[in-house]
Amino acid sequence: MGFFYDHEREFKDYYTSDSPPFEVLKEPSQRKIVCSILSQNGRVEEDLFGQENLEDVVDRLFDLNQRKIPLYNRWVKREGNKKRSLSVPKKELRKLLEYFREFVKRKDVHENCHGGESSWSPRKSLETHLPCNCAFSFDLESAFENLTIEKVFGLVYEMLDGLNYEDRRNISGFFATICTIDYDGKRGLPQGSPISMALFNRIFYPLDELLFQKSDERRIHYSRWVDDLTLTSTDEKGIEEFMGAVDLATGYFPVARGKMFFQKEGIIYLLGHKIIDNVVLKNTKEEKLMNKSPPVNYDDWFGENKTKNYEPW
Repeated sequence: MGFFYDHEREFKDYYTSDSPPFEVLKEPSQRKIVCSILSQNGRVEEDLFGQENLEDVVDRLFDLNQRKIPLYNRWVKREGNKKRSLSVPKKELRKLLEYFREFVKRKDVHENCHGGESSWSPRKSLETHLPCNCAFSFDLESAFENLTIEKVFGLVYEMLDGLNYEDRRNISGFFATICTIDYDGKRGLPQGSPISMALFNRIFYPLDELLFQKSDERRIHYSRWVDDLTLTSTDEKGIEEFMGAVDLATGYFPVARGKMFFQKEGIIYLLGHKIIDNVVLKNTKEEKLMNKSPPVNYDDWFGENKTKNYEPW
């Protein structure tokens, strides 16, 4: 099944054409459109560019590309036993992406999408779930990496609906390219870029809305904190009543098989917090690891030899 904001035909047409991404900065009319998009946020250029104007920064970015200098600084950051791959855009690209982020933010996020959005915190997000009798949560797999250039292209293409086909296709391809990095042969969103979260949340709007509607029909409350999806109910519900959400999400995006949790008795641990008697409190990582229920066995529900059944959503 495809993802929302699919424009597969236009995407394939672009990447089989003779229009390399940075060619839009050489073609006067398309360059003008790019600069117009970057300056539509109503901010004074000096806010981000200091003494340089937008045209100069675009020229420097084009020069980096022509000299085949990587546009991102990439390294691996170790956090305890985990490794996190970071990709931070070079100065010239970062400035453009900060401008482009303001353009992307014109697209709405879902009201139940909280992570990475202003005015939201994990505690505030969880308080929307109160009162809470039981909770089911699951994660998306390698979320930024798996949100590929095709999906970014699709969102940008949707937002540039006032352009002619060639300009719309080429400029969408340019922005999709500078907003993504290579992951062993496929391009996805980088961790460490100022544009990634804004794109991620807006591309997910249709799936957020679908999960919200299907949850609401079942008296279940849904929210998403970046790649962590939370579903709760005030009613007495069994785990099988939540599994349709995983099946639904998997049709559009990979799900982390070892990160599904169902909690209904005692303390409920979610998003670095705990819910006790319908009060959200901070908890330590050590406490969570010691007391949180073990993950649900994915194969029991969705494996080739599954042993448990649920009602599809």
